Formats: sequence, structure tokens, C-alpha cells
Amino acid sequence: MLAALILLGCYAIGHGHLCGSVVLDPTIAMILQSFTIVLQTLFGGYLIKHGTFPNIFKILEDTSYVRYTYQIILVTQWRDVEHLECEYSNRNQSLNETLDLFETGQVFCYENGIQVIKSFGFEPDSVPYCFGIMILLLIGTMIANYIALIIKVKRAK
Repeated sequence: MLAALILLGCYAIGHGHLCGSVVLDPTIAMILQSFTIVLQTLFGGYLIKHGTFPNIFKILEDTSYVRYTYQIILVTQWRDVEHLECEYSNRNQSLNETLDLFETGQVFCYENGIQVIKSFGFEPDSVPYCFGIMILLLIGTMIANYIALIIKVKRAK
């Protein structure tokens, strides 16, 4: 979990450098960074459930570093929880029946951490995949930053 937060911090720093190297005015760079951070957060999965966006926004959801950090933290937190006590729990319901009750607004409780993870649209074994994507996003941001700086220096000459 700590590694995911460190990668998130590195990506945020790289993202700030990228916004600063793409535009000349610091005020515009801050506005650009604020706008893109809001988009990353919106498509991260904890404001709006993962997988509920229309296909036109799929690229924004798939490139949201907040989504992968949130997924790692959520899976790490809940994957080892074997049993949750709840007075509303019905042990004869399947996960699909339970999720149907949730969508119709009927009261129910999760029985274990795997159900909690799946209710957010994530898979319990997705942590290595998320780390890989976060590293690729970080490398892509650094390469884009390098290219933007080269272009900026060539234009200044």
C-alpha cells in the first residue's frame, strides 16, 4: 500500500512538471493541472463507481492514476477480511442476488471482503496489474515531460 502511495506522489510531481513544461505562463499551468487532477479524481472510482462510465470516457478511466491507487488500497484493505458481522445478512444469497438488492435499494450486508471489493467493480487479484499500469503511467509522464522540455528549449533558441 505504501508503494502505491509513493508511486502516486511521483506521478503527481511528474504531472506538475509536465503541466509546467507544456505552457509558458505559471497561472495557466496551475489551471491546467487543477483541471486534469479533477478529471483524474472524477474517473478514479471513488466518486463514481468504476465501470459505470459510457464507453466514450473509457480512455479517461483507464489512464486515471487515482483509479489504480484507489484500487490497490481498497483491495489491500479488504482482501483478507474473511467474515463481516451484520444483522441483515442472508447467507443463502449469491453475490449477484446481493448486488441486485443493492441496486434496488433493499438493505443487505456484505459477508466478506471479497464481496466489498467486487461491489466496487474491482478484482481481488488485480494489485500486480495496477502496479504495472502505474509504473507505465509514470514512465509515460516522464517521457512526455522530457519531450515537452526539448521542444520548449528548441523554441527558445
